[in-house]
Parts: sequence; structure tokens; C-alpha cells
Amino acid sequence: MRFVRTTYRIIRICLSKVLNKQFLIFLFFLGLSGAFWLFLALDEEYEIKMETRLQLQGMGQNVVITTEPPATLQFTLRDRGSTLLRYLYGRSLPPISIDFNQVANRSGHVRLPASELLRQLNSRLEPGTRIGSAQPDTVEFYFNYGLSKRVPVRLRQRFRAAKEYYVSSVDIEPDSVTVYAARPQLDTIYAAYVRPLRYRQFTDSAHLQLALRPEVGAKFVPDRVAVHINVDRLTEKTVQVPVRWVNFPATKTLRAFPSKVNVTFQIGASNYRRITADDFTLVVNYEDLIENTTGRCPLELRSLPQGVSHVRLSPESIDFLIEDVPSE
Repeated sequence: MRFVRTTYRIIRICLSKVLNKQFLIFLFFLGLSGAFWLFLALDEEYEIKMETRLQLQGMGQNVVITTEPPATLQFTLRDRGSTLLRYLYGRSLPPISIDFNQVANRSGHVRLPASELLRQLNSRLEPGTRIGSAQPDTVEFYFNYGLSKRVPVRLRQRFRAAKEYYVSSVDIEPDSVTVYAARPQLDTIYAAYVRPLRYRQFTDSAHLQLALRPEVGAKFVPDRVAVHINVDRLTEKTVQVPVRWVNFPATKTLRAFPSKVNVTFQIGASNYRRITADDFTLVVNYEDLIENTTGRCPLELRSLPQGVSHVRLSPESIDFLIEDVPSE
């Protein structure tokens, strides 16, 4: 307790020495000089960046905006600092309106200088305020009167699975969309393409909502599609496939050693039971054997079921003997 009283006494003595009359006079003149400096600074001319919304009005029910104008227009204001503070923290600028009926044309493409649109703000600005550069310097949009057609949705990338997995199928829903555009551009659009997905290796099936790649002057409805990426785990299977011969004359026959070959392949676990030896076709072509004097020929895999990969034959070649078919 004595320590607390001693500490309190020391702090009170220190404060009484600091907060004396001379120190208070110093604080007064410091605040006065700061206020004078602020008054001079606010009387200087500065430039600030402002932003206002753009509104497109007066469109009929049959008008389709295929490429929207920018939502906002950025510009600079130049005036005294005190006036600019009122724009920043007090006065709000109204949105800029674009009357569709006054700017519409036959081409379906409207370009308006930003400087002309900013004139609508003159009545809301102080007399000495000047408008500087604008971003963008030109406001443009595309439209048409309902001209459209259906186009299929396409993917331009291949989805990859992680090691020991594979992508069994990719489904898109919906598989077609409606595109609105002016006639010359509409005739050149044959498909809507999905925006590329950042590369990733899938280990499980995924269901993604992906946007369609935008095209200036065209509008896709809907502009997003569902992409279902079906992923399966790889497994290995071996089947015995009989060797068949093709293009043999009726008087000739083939004896193959062995007559069946092991076919080893990788397949998704969900299709393991579905794939059988009947799905493969191993052939020996008579034309390849006519001049073969080694007595051994390679095998040709003619048919391969979908979803099968990394196929291996064991053995890859067989011994053969061509015999005459006995006459009746």
C-alpha cells in the first residue's frame, strides 16, 4: 500500500511540472499555427478522382443489350482544396443517364465520348470546378432487337486426373444456349465456349458452374453452364483374346501358336466387369504373311473398347503356320 501511495505522489509531481502555464501557451500557439497552415493548404488548387454511375434508360421490350456499358465512369475534378473536400465528404454527384432512343443506330454499336456525358454534371458542380480526364474516355455498348439462334456449348480444354485416376466422361448442362447478336456477327458464331478452368488434377468427380467465354457484341443466355467431370479410379485387368485371321483365301487356313493372347489393360473400377475379351479384336492379316519367312508375326489390335488405356499384349507376336484346306 505504501508503494502505491509513493508512486501516485511521484506521478502527481511530474504532471504538475509539465502542465504549467508555459506549456499551455505553447500548445495554444501550436494549434493556432496548425490551423493557419491548414487554411492556406485548403486554398491551394488540387485534383481528385471521382466516380459516378451510368444508367441506360428508355429501352423497349424488344431491345437486348448484348454488351453492357460500363457500370461507372471515373473522372478527375480540379478546384480549391476546401471545395474538393465538400465533393468527397458532403455533396454526392448524381448518376449519368444515357437515353437509348437518342443514341440508337442501325449498326447496333453505340460509342459516346465520356466528355459529352460528363456535361450532365455541370449543373451540380461549383462554378470554379473543372472536369479533367475520364476513364474510360469512350463509353460503348452493343444491342439488337431480339435477333438470336441456338448454338452448342463446347469445351476447349481437357480435364486431367491425378495419378491412378482418369476422367471417364465430361457432361455439360445445358448442352446448348441462345446467343443474341447483330446479323453479321451472328452468322460467324457456331458455338459457345466454356472459359478455361485453372489446371487441377482431379481425384474425385466434380460438379462445377463455369462461365461461358464472353464475346464482344454478343450475349449468351444463360451465360453459365454446369460441367460434370466424372472421375474413376484406374485398375488393371487381363483377358484372353483369341487370334483371328483376315483376308485369307478360302483354300488357306491359319494355325497360331498360341491361339489366345493375354491382353492387359487399365480400366476404371466402375467398368471392370463390363469389359470382356469379346470387346477386343486381335487379327493376323494374310497379306502380311505371304512374304514372311520367319514363321513369326506381330499381332494387330483392331478394336479397343472405350475407356481402356495402357494396353499390353503378351506375347506381342506369335508363331504361325499356313495350311491348305482339304478339298471335299
